[in-house]
Amino acid sequence: MNQNLLSMTTNEKSQGFLARTAVVWKTAVGSVIAWEGARLTGSNHPYLAPLTLILCLQVTIGQSLRFALYRTVGTVLGVVMVGLLAIDIPITAWALGLALLVCTAILKMLKFNDLLIHQAALSILFVLYFENQSTGYAWDRVKDTLVGAAVALIFVIVLVPPNEMNQAKKQLQTLTRDMSDILRRAAAAITLNDFNTTRFDVTETLDGLFTAIEQVQQTANLARTSIPFNLYANRQQLNRLQVDVHRLQHVFIHYAALMKAIAAEASNLTADLRKSWSQWLERVAEAIEDTLKTNLPGLGDNAAVTKLQGELENLHPESAAYQAQMLIQSLYFEGHFTGEHYFLK
Repeated sequence: MNQNLLSMTTNEKSQGFLARTAVVWKTAVGSVIAWEGARLTGSNHPYLAPLTLILCLQVTIGQSLRFALYRTVGTVLGVVMVGLLAIDIPITAWALGLALLVCTAILKMLKFNDLLIHQAALSILFVLYFENQSTGYAWDRVKDTLVGAAVALIFVIVLVPPNEMNQAKKQLQTLTRDMSDILRRAAAAITLNDFNTTRFDVTETLDGLFTAIEQVQQTANLARTSIPFNLYANRQQLNRLQVDVHRLQHVFIHYAALMKAIAAEASNLTADLRKSWSQWLERVAEAIEDTLKTNLPGLGDNAAVTKLQGELENLHPESAAYQAQMLIQSLYFEGHFTGEHYFLK
């Protein structure tokens, strides 16, 4: 069993290293394979294949697929339009401008994507210039583009595809640690009855947290758009991640309301009551830290829930106790995420 665990750990570290260095080895190894693939097909311009591969290695799988499609279709359209409309024109600045104007205008009228039009324009430019100097360039450009795009997609989809979900999970774990730390700072501020120094600033703290969680949400959205093309992605894990993101958003909201309610009544709170609030926040911070040990599955300890909720009965003011109750419900909420809605199981 220990050997299996060691094997799994080593494998995860290896995959992590490959993912972190993907931009290096995919570019280098992929370029070699694309060049040789183009050369074996008889190309006299094999550099076009690794050029396409490098351009197609985008940050996400979805972006790589889109660029590969636009690059390939744009190249084919550009070559075809040059062959039909402008192959015999003399190469001058005015002739180039006229050819680009006519060809791109036709593509625009046909409502093609701007990125595809850009790729077609590049093909028009290079085919007009190089075909007169190197016979067969136009055909090589089409063929080598297909080779480069194919190799790029194999590397992006099959060989260690970009995993935005892992990145989002790491960001969420960092946020969870930050939330726990902030609750401890708030507990110290309540004990000292000190809400007016840099030790604790509700507004500034929440602004930073919401900015960070928006970044996590953006990363999770990238993972969602790429998941149909990711052979190794787990949709259930992505849904779990979305639930955890929404959970923390609700925790942040009720935490802010809780601290504002306590701050508003700070002058009326006895030392014992402040101590009780401080201890309660410390226990919530510990509960949040426990989620990191199990990959943020939600706080499922019913005994802990009951205890934290029971302690609120003796805490005042009532407005703060209510927000604290909502905070606990947010932490222990178990649901699933579908589209833009958050449903109870």
